[in-house]
Parts: sequence; C-alpha cells; structure tokens
Amino acid sequence: MNGFVLPRQRIASGAERLGIRLDESALDTFEVYAALLIDGRQRLNLTTVVDPIEVADKLFLDSLTAFLGLAAHPMGGSRFVDVGTGAGFPGVPLAVALPHVGVTLLDATKRKAEWVDGAVRQAGIENAWGMVGRAEDVAHDVGWRGQFDVATARAVAPLAALAELLLPLVRPGGVAIALKTRSAVVAEMPAARAALRELGGEVARVTTVPEDLLPNRAIV
Repeated sequence: MNGFVLPRQRIASGAERLGIRLDESALDTFEVYAALLIDGRQRLNLTTVVDPIEVADKLFLDSLTAFLGLAAHPMGGSRFVDVGTGAGFPGVPLAVALPHVGVTLLDATKRKAEWVDGAVRQAGIENAWGMVGRAEDVAHDVGWRGQFDVATARAVAPLAALAELLLPLVRPGGVAIALKTRSAVVAEMPAARAALRELGGEVARVTTVPEDLLPNRAIV
C-alpha cells in the first residue's frame, strides 16, 4: 500500500467512545478494506481521503457515529440499507461492527456499486452486498418499499431531500439516520421538518458527536 498503515488503535478507541467494541478480526477487516479503497480510488474516483489518520477518522469512525442514532432510537430488526453508499460509507463499517445485520449498499452509479460489492467479498464481509439503483426507483418497487429497519446516508443530499429518499424504504417504526455536519443540520432542519410531516415521519433526535472525537458532526 505504498507505506499506508491504518491506525487500528485510533479506530478501536474512537469506536469504544461511541459504545462499540471492535475485536481484532473487525480491525483486520477494516485494514483489508482500506487497502482495497486506496488501490481502487484513482480508477473510480472513490475518495480523495488518503492520509491514514483521515481515513480512520473521516471514513471509518465517522461512519460508526451512526451508532449514536441507533442508540437514540432503539429498535429490533436486522435489515439495513445505505443510500448513496459510494465507496461503502457508512454501510461497510456498520456491517463489520454489526455482523448480525444485513446491509444493502445502494448506489446509482453502476461502477461504484459493482466495486463495493466486489470489495466486501474480497474483504470477507459476508453480511453486506452492493446494489445498483436510485433510491427513488427502488422505493417504488413493492419488493423493496418499506422493507428496511434502518436506512442510512452520508454526504448525499440536504435533509429534506434525504427524508424523501430514505423514509419510503423503512418499515413503519423504522429509522432513517443521516450523518451531517452540525452547521448543515441548523441550516436544513426547517425544510426537513416540513418534508417529514408530509411523509408521516418526525425528527426523533439530533445527537452531536463529541467535538474532540470528530469536529462539527451530528446525527439526525
């Protein structure tokens, strides 16, 4: 990997602060996935993040902050969908940390969905799989609409648009989790609340990520 070394302990300690215990096997998997990501990034424009500490913080730990949303809205169920997954974030780290759930990694760009599907296979992640599709179209398919317990999205769209993308995919009582900057939450929340009312949803909780862990991050 041209000298790239993923800071495993940084991920492990950060995850523990989020209430997640990652064993050595999970950290091994993150290391393999990071290697695949760095190898494929130039060919597919997967990410501009290449510094090992930034990969740990901005990709893996940031994805795991979704646990704050799960903790704020405890529920049963094991079907997750990650909308606009791109290179697999936050869906892949969640699949590694939650081996009992199944995670559909949805992306409208065929080459990205195919890359992430191949990457999870190569990394030995058996509970996640890539799928090509636009959330708007998938939600109109009776086989997928309202079928998920949890829908996630990171860096995809403003909150109002995310509400329209995510909520049709979750079952009644399910939860949609948006990973955002704090500043975006403040700016986007009024429009999001109006969109949610139309869709029969509501803002259950907004949780800020500890500033010394990841600055300017929040979970809606």
